[in-house]
Amino acid sequence: MILEIRDVGRKTPGDGRLEITEATFRRLSMEQELRATVDDVKASALLERMPCTCRAGEGKAHAHWFVRSDAFRHLVPGETCVLELTSPGRLTAARPHPLAP
Repeated sequence: MILEIRDVGRKTPGDGRLEITEATFRRLSMEQELRATVDDVKASALLERMPCTCRAGEGKAHAHWFVRSDAFRHLVPGETCVLELTSPGRLTAARPHPLAP
Protein backbone atom coordinates (compact mmCIF):
# COMPACT_ATOMS: atom_id res chain seq x y z
CA MET A 1 0.00 0.00 0.00
CA ILE A 2 1.45 3.37 -1.02
CA LEU A 3 1.47 5.68 1.99
CA GLU A 4 3.15 8.77 0.57
CA ILE A 5 5.17 10.19 -2.28
CA ARG A 6 7.79 12.48 -0.71
CA ASP A 7 10.77 14.58 -1.59
CA VAL A 8 13.62 13.61 0.73
CA GLY A 9 14.54 16.45 3.08
CA ARG A 10 18.04 17.88 3.34
CA LYS A 11 18.48 16.57 6.91
CA THR A 12 17.28 13.00 6.29
CA PRO A 13 20.71 11.45 5.51
CA GLY A 14 22.11 12.93 8.72
CA ASP A 15 19.36 12.03 11.16
CA GLY A 16 17.48 9.20 9.41
CA ARG A 17 14.16 11.05 9.76
CA LEU A 18 11.75 11.01 6.82
CA GLU A 19 8.94 13.52 7.28
CA ILE A 20 5.44 12.09 6.87
CA THR A 21 1.90 13.40 7.23
CA GLU A 22 -0.08 13.09 10.43
CA ALA A 23 -2.43 10.66 8.64
CA THR A 24 0.48 8.35 7.76
CA PHE A 25 1.82 8.67 11.31
CA ARG A 26 -1.55 7.57 12.69
CA ARG A 27 -1.77 4.67 10.20
CA LEU A 28 1.72 3.43 11.08
CA SER A 29 1.10 3.80 14.83
CA MET A 30 -1.26 0.81 14.54
CA GLU A 31 1.69 -1.44 13.63
CA GLN A 32 3.32 -3.38 16.48
CA GLU A 33 6.84 -3.16 15.08
CA LEU A 34 8.27 -1.25 12.13
CA ARG A 35 11.18 -2.13 9.85
CA ALA A 36 12.34 -0.04 6.91
CA THR A 37 14.12 -0.95 3.68
CA VAL A 38 15.96 1.33 1.26
CA ASP A 39 17.66 -0.53 -1.58
CA ASP A 40 19.23 -3.53 0.23
CA VAL A 41 19.55 -1.77 3.60
CA LYS A 42 17.13 -2.93 6.31
CA ALA A 43 16.77 -1.45 9.79
CA SER A 44 14.24 -0.96 12.56
CA ALA A 45 12.05 2.15 12.38
CA LEU A 46 10.38 4.40 14.95
CA LEU A 47 7.69 7.05 14.75
CA GLU A 48 8.42 10.53 16.11
CA ARG A 49 6.33 13.64 16.65
CA MET A 50 8.35 16.84 17.07
CA PRO A 51 6.87 20.11 18.32
CA CYS A 52 8.10 22.98 16.16
CA THR A 53 7.85 26.72 15.62
CA CYS A 54 9.27 26.91 12.09
CA ARG A 55 8.10 29.41 9.46
CA ALA A 56 5.57 26.97 8.05
CA GLY A 57 3.39 27.58 11.09
CA GLU A 58 3.81 31.36 10.85
CA GLY A 59 5.02 31.47 14.44
CA LYS A 60 2.26 29.22 15.75
CA ALA A 61 3.21 26.08 17.63
CA HIS A 62 2.65 22.98 15.53
CA ALA A 63 4.15 19.53 15.06
CA HIS A 64 6.08 17.65 12.41
CA TRP A 65 5.70 13.89 12.00
CA PHE A 66 8.55 11.52 11.12
CA VAL A 67 9.44 7.90 10.68
CA ARG A 68 13.10 7.42 11.67
CA SER A 69 15.37 4.61 10.54
CA ASP A 70 19.06 4.15 9.80
CA ALA A 71 17.91 2.80 6.41
CA PHE A 72 16.72 6.33 5.49
CA ARG A 73 20.28 7.65 5.87
CA HIS A 74 20.84 6.18 2.39
CA LEU A 75 18.28 8.50 0.78
CA VAL A 76 19.48 11.53 -1.20
CA PRO A 77 18.09 15.01 -0.40
CA GLY A 78 15.76 16.27 -3.13
CA GLU A 79 15.05 12.81 -4.54
CA THR A 80 11.44 11.73 -4.75
CA CYS A 81 10.72 8.48 -2.96
CA VAL A 82 7.59 6.40 -2.55
CA LEU A 83 6.95 5.20 1.00
CA GLU A 84 5.06 1.90 0.94
CA LEU A 85 3.76 -0.45 3.57
CA THR A 86 4.65 -3.70 1.79
CA SER A 87 3.45 -6.05 4.55
CA PRO A 88 2.48 -5.59 8.21
CA GLY A 89 5.18 -3.48 9.86
CA ARG A 90 7.40 -3.41 6.75
CA LEU A 91 8.14 -0.06 5.08
CA THR A 92 9.95 0.37 1.80
CA ALA A 93 11.22 3.68 0.42
CA ALA A 94 11.53 3.18 -3.35
CA ARG A 95 13.85 5.68 -5.08
CA PRO A 96 14.45 7.53 -7.32
CA HIS A 97 10.89 7.70 -8.49
CA PRO A 98 9.37 9.51 -11.49
CA LEU A 99 6.23 10.47 -9.54
CA ALA A 100 6.30 13.85 -7.83
CA PRO A 101 4.60 14.84 -4.57
